[in-house]
Amino acid sequence: MAAIARAGPLNPPAGAVAPTGRTTDEIYNKIPTGIDGRIAIAASSSPVTISAPGSYILTGNVSVAANATGITVSADNVTLDLNGYTVSSAPGATAGIGVILSSNFRRFVLRNGTIHGFNSGVALSVATQTAIVEDLLIEGCRTYGILASSADVRSFRIRRCAIVDTGLTHTVAAFTGIIAGISLTGVGHVIEDCTISRVTFGAVGSPDLRGISLSSGSIGNVVARCAVSSNVTPAVVGKGIIFVGSGVYRDNCVTGYTVPYTSGTDGGGNV
Repeated sequence: MAAIARAGPLNPPAGAVAPTGRTTDEIYNKIPTGIDGRIAIAASSSPVTISAPGSYILTGNVSVAANATGITVSADNVTLDLNGYTVSSAPGATAGIGVILSSNFRRFVLRNGTIHGFNSGVALSVATQTAIVEDLLIEGCRTYGILASSADVRSFRIRRCAIVDTGLTHTVAAFTGIIAGISLTGVGHVIEDCTISRVTFGAVGSPDLRGISLSSGSIGNVVARCAVSSNVTPAVVGKGIIFVGSGVYRDNCVTGYTVPYTSGTDGGGNV
């Protein structure tokens, strides 16, 4: 047995022990797109539609004309990785959505990129269910950063998103509607670890400015560990986090709003 069992040298090379191979990330990042099973979406100057289930990944920016929608998802069971790229609208948009999940579809995941310049950055249509939006920068949208406007929308989870300068390009004089970083209607939503900075208005008027809004018909929602802030002086005449329906808010920070919190249940740790 002693003759069969062999080991390494008893006198290893001098110096500190160090790895000799590549890390998992170094290997993974060398895999050409497609081999890992994801479906590549190339750079485009035209709107993109995803109409079949699958895992998709951008390999370039999607830049569309003003008022167009960037990416429309019309299928169940879609995961879309923006892969660090940007979905953007040409300047002057008064309509259009960065990424929209169409009506009645469900089990959608969107992550990892930037959305810039649309009327709404991300939107869920009527009766969409079970969606996750995470790790996005949503910048310079005219009216909403993230929107779900139907009571039929359920189980929407938003996490680790930064939403900046919502409303800055809204220049309709005497506008009195809502401008919000995140505005949701529906049941069972969770918003966590998000940053909403500068919800503002680029014209003369008195819009209803909101950082995070859970609208009428919303039930059983949670907002946790979010920062809602503004550097406007004096403070924004608006609401930092507002519940019109039922829900719980906890461990959040609101600054620069005349009304930091409205309704809902204070779960503690809020400033």
